[in-house]
Amino acid sequence: MKLVLFLGYFTYLTFFSRGIIVILNKNLKISFPLDEDTLFGVKIFYFYPLISLFLLGNISFIFNFFFPSNILIILFLSPILFANFFKKIQIKFDAIELLILGVSLFACFIGVQNLGFHYDAGLYHLNSQNFINNQKIIIGHVNLFFQYGFSSIMEYLSSIHWIADNLILLSFIQVPFFILFFNIIYTFLINSESTRIKFCSICTLLYLFIDNIGYGGGGNGSPQFQGVSKFDSTSSILQFVCIILFLKSLESGINNNELRFYLVLVLFAIQIKTTNLPLLILVFSLMINKLKNKYFLELIKDNSLVIFISLFWMIKNLIISGCLFFPVKFTCLNSLVWSSSDEAASTSKKIFEYFKITNFEVELNIKIFINFLGFLLLLILYELIKNKSLTTIFAINKWILLYFLINIFMFLKFTPTLRFFGGVLISIISTYSFFMTQSIFLKKSYRNIIL
Repeated sequence: MKLVLFLGYFTYLTFFSRGIIVILNKNLKISFPLDEDTLFGVKIFYFYPLISLFLLGNISFIFNFFFPSNILIILFLSPILFANFFKKIQIKFDAIELLILGVSLFACFIGVQNLGFHYDAGLYHLNSQNFINNQKIIIGHVNLFFQYGFSSIMEYLSSIHWIADNLILLSFIQVPFFILFFNIIYTFLINSESTRIKFCSICTLLYLFIDNIGYGGGGNGSPQFQGVSKFDSTSSILQFVCIILFLKSLESGINNNELRFYLVLVLFAIQIKTTNLPLLILVFSLMINKLKNKYFLELIKDNSLVIFISLFWMIKNLIISGCLFFPVKFTCLNSLVWSSSDEAASTSKKIFEYFKITNFEVELNIKIFINFLGFLLLLILYELIKNKSLTTIFAINKWILLYFLINIFMFLKFTPTLRFFGGVLISIISTYSFFMTQSIFLKKSYRNIIL
């Protein structure tokens, strides 16, 4: 029975977003990708479930401005599924694609089969979802308990997964992230014509594989299924997806639909965790390149939906915590009665001290860092043997390099836990391997520099 529910849930997410796209294409006379069409060389089909989660989560939080958000939202929106009948489904799979999709679905089902609740679920996640379920947005909600100030999009998404007191659907939410994760790597590994993307995918797969071996029994920050209501891994997956798609855009360019979709992914990542704000650096670099070919107002118009949702999201943050991004102190508006930059600073300090002095977190950081560093050193050794020099660092895109440096600063200064930066660690491996294949084309004068 649970397997039927699992497959039904995944099918619903797949065809919900497809129905939305069919409606938009038909009524707005625009051409969003559909079925076999690709974004960044990946079939849009693989993105359908994630797009659905993004849409449902944002519909839930906007609805919560006025009313409680619960599963009635999903039931009310279900007729959108019928829009799929207005456009013939044109999805083709070869045997390997079908096998990969089937195996990843089965593996994910096994992975969530016996998931329990994460410790933080009882601490504040379930309480937060229960508030959303039963009443509209609460002004100054952070004053009840500081962790309500985080107010992730996953709380709003989870609140509409409650079937009365039955929380079985909560364990399924992270599945679409993992399905997309594996299918992007597969697509780039098998179907990409780029040697750099292929090598990058191979190194990523190897890094994921050795997660189960190494120092301390393994563990290098790779995503794993977490207890119900914990979403560190989903955040890590989006971090990685945003980076690898950015790398793909450096090689193949980026069209309007891809830029629009990339902004959606970055917004979703930030809504899940505020620590993903540095991804805006990559968005900025893409926007600069686009501005060379079109007017600013035209660019704003093309991405008006993302801008609209972003503004609403920050207004929601202000209502709940008095800060645009809690607990970032300088984003707080002390002119609001319920706001306090001191509370934000205190929360930030609590977070830092918890991760710095908690033995479990410290030991986990050490294990993840040693295993990560070991693999990175292997890549560097490979480059030395192959190229007789270390020149990759000179080839790495400056915007990606800045992104990594800011994440390192955030880790050292504010959130010293590698659990929040698992996707960044994988992305460092992917990025280094991507640019390693380019380094052989650097000028000869740089070839003898040993870092």
